[in-house]
Amino acid sequence: MKNLFIAIWVSIVAVAAASAVEPVRPMFGMKVAYLHKFYHGVRNNGSVTDLNCWGLNGGESGIRFGLTVEPRFGRVVSLSTGVFYEYFMSQNHITRWKAHEHLLYIPAHAKCSLPVGRDLSVYVLAGPALNWGMNIKLSHGSDDDIEPHFGKMGWPRRVQILGEGGVGVAWRKVALEVIYGVGLLKEDSMPQGLYRHIRQQKLSVQFEVKF
Repeated sequence: MKNLFIAIWVSIVAVAAASAVEPVRPMFGMKVAYLHKFYHGVRNNGSVTDLNCWGLNGGESGIRFGLTVEPRFGRVVSLSTGVFYEYFMSQNHITRWKAHEHLLYIPAHAKCSLPVGRDLSVYVLAGPALNWGMNIKLSHGSDDDIEPHFGKMGWPRRVQILGEGGVGVAWRKVALEVIYGVGLLKEDSMPQGLYRHIRQQKLSVQFEVKF
């Protein structure tokens, strides 16, 4: 966690320093991503457990897609941001109920690129991201859907701030990147009787096309 904060801080300083450089035209694009999310908890006996939104062992798979904008400060440093929709589905294997989560995702990643060929570059990025829960629905066959409230009765909080870092490779107008994020706000409403220090963690594998 400490190293992640250092990476975020260094990246923000780099963007601030680069802002003195005359900006070049921002780039626009779209991204689609595979996501794996879990809630990292520590049992009272000290063992570590990864939970899904039901408070059961295991993670959740999801997707993300949206539009990107990348203001650039010279040819090396830029700000990677945009607006994205996320969807997660997980099932309680005991009750067979399914949870459908719909979220908004807005990153603000400082990005540093290094050309390694005529049309090829590698890059690192780090910074905060906002997750805002729009809706949760529970479904069970033909039963009526239920809409629980974020942040109550064991469900995750509605608003989460993630500290994220990742690496990527870009070729011409396409890019592939891997990003790992850790929730900076504890999940206070999730099952505290069995676990302590519950935090969201998320892995994303993203594909981007520039316009």
